[in-house]
Amino acid sequence: MGSRSHSVRDFLIRVLMTNKWNCGFVVQFVVLSDLWWPVSGLGSMSSIAISYGEKGPAFCGIKSDGSHLVNCYGSNSAIIHETPAHFPFIGLTAGDGFVCGLLLESNRPYCWGSSGYLRSGVPRPMMEEAEYVEISAGDYHLCGLRKPLTGRRRNLSLIDCWGYNMTRNHVFDGQIQSISAGSVFNCGLFSENRTVFCWGDESSSRVISLIPQEMRFQKIAAGGYHVCGILVGVNSRAFCWGRSMDLEGEISAISAAYLSQGNVDLPPSDPMLSVVGGKFHACGIKSYDGEVICWGYIVKPSTPTPTGIKFYGIAAGNYFTCGILAEKSLLPVCWGLGLPYLSSPGCFTWTLQNHSLPTRFL
Repeated sequence: MGSRSHSVRDFLIRVLMTNKWNCGFVVQFVVLSDLWWPVSGLGSMSSIAISYGEKGPAFCGIKSDGSHLVNCYGSNSAIIHETPAHFPFIGLTAGDGFVCGLLLESNRPYCWGSSGYLRSGVPRPMMEEAEYVEISAGDYHLCGLRKPLTGRRRNLSLIDCWGYNMTRNHVFDGQIQSISAGSVFNCGLFSENRTVFCWGDESSSRVISLIPQEMRFQKIAAGGYHVCGILVGVNSRAFCWGRSMDLEGEISAISAAYLSQGNVDLPPSDPMLSVVGGKFHACGIKSYDGEVICWGYIVKPSTPTPTGIKFYGIAAGNYFTCGILAEKSLLPVCWGLGLPYLSSPGCFTWTLQNHSLPTRFL
């Protein structure tokens, strides 16, 4: 992350101290009053997006009424107030303090919120009239996969990126199916041979050095410092790699009361329909029962992953995850750590912009 990089240990300590002094960070099951489309991962484009960071969390989703319009809820006032009311979107993605959507009418990204590295509105185009099929956000950057080329260049793929240490155009040899952004890196999945490639800063993650060259993936999802994917064949098992799989030495100074240790590189053997990555954790939907299972490092006190509930899709924030209920009119619920509520005078309040949302505390 250049001059702004923190070691994993320092980052964890800062987060834990922040949560310790914010009076009452208690995670809620939040049930929203609107319906949303299918979802995917932290940096991947989907019908919902979760922003995080010092200015508070925000949850945005594309309504399922056919309008393609977006509603946002949460404590980041810049995201809430700047949410475009009349722009239809294909999909959403989010990073630290900002949300971006792919505009339905122009196939261009449009961003809003409080990022110091991405301007609000449409990013400066790398090429006039460029159109995109997918966008993906990291902590402080956004990348977009352009529409497939034709003619002699049909086997090339173009990806444009904007933001901190990322603003440039990339040309890759081979057709790309999808992209997914981690904190300060990006990964893509080639359409033909189903292999993964990554680029960016791997100093805190080693996601590039550790790419499993011989493995083939159905889909991938980048987290903060790791990448997970669903393997082709092999009963659709998940496979993960990255530096957050080896944090014991980095977090030895942190009290066990604040951290539940678990290796994100050791996913369960259950067959998966989808996977998503958070900052130091990952979650997946099991194919045989539709329930969610999570693994990795969990900052305490966190609301546990719900059991006995089927999910249509999931998306991950930094320390929490949200999912779409398969049997409850596609309503979303969230669990983990990072959604504040008012526990005493002077503490931070999660305002919902006059929307009445029933909540359930676990």
